[in-house]
Amino acid sequence: MDERQIRQRLESLVDRWLKASPAEKRILIQEKIRLEEMLEEERA
Repeated sequence: MDERQIRQRLESLVDRWLKASPAEKRILIQEKIRLEEMLEEERA
């Protein structure tokens, strides 16, 4: 996955967050952390 794809997925998390239940938000936070780590690796 390239940097552009990672950024698109991060942006989609915002829309999903607005509609998410508390349990779903925990999952979204984990996904956000994973995507940010992937973004850092892509930049390295």
